[in-house]
Amino acid sequence: MLIHPKYIAGAVAFMTLAVSGPTWARPLDGFEGARWGMSMQQIQSAFSGRLVSFTPPGDDASSPKFGFPHYDVDGCNFEVDFKFENEHLVRVDLVLISDSMDAAECPTKIAENLTAKYGAPVIDEPSREVYSHNQKRVWISGKTKISQFSFFFVALNRTILNITYTPAYIPG
Repeated sequence: MLIHPKYIAGAVAFMTLAVSGPTWARPLDGFEGARWGMSMQQIQSAFSGRLVSFTPPGDDASSPKFGFPHYDVDGCNFEVDFKFENEHLVRVDLVLISDSMDAAECPTKIAENLTAKYGAPVIDEPSREVYSHNQKRVWISGKTKISQFSFFFVALNRTILNITYTPAYIPG
């Protein structure tokens, strides 16, 4: 029995894709140019000196943040805060800072963006956090765990969206 060459080429292409996995999911070892364990100086260098100390309005001035006071992701305005322990990067927090009605679309837009980059979340469930009414999603990519918590805070008529990048420790 002879198999037509176009069927063989299709089978080879399918097997290559099946073995290599999703092409969009490149493993992460941090957040953008930052890698887990880097010092503050290394992070600053990775971002070409663009990071600043800042205190968001309403926050305690005695604990300034280090990162970007305004960072656009798909039209959603975040503050980005790089967290260090023993002078090494251990966490990156993105907090939605927009109070506009457009912010209500941000949790869905960001989840779609992360899913397009890293595949389906390993956790996608209603959030059980205090005051939460919506979703908790988690992606794992390489050495990084990305957690998204989103909810609508009724008392403030405000959408809350937090995205946290941390090292993905796999017990074993």
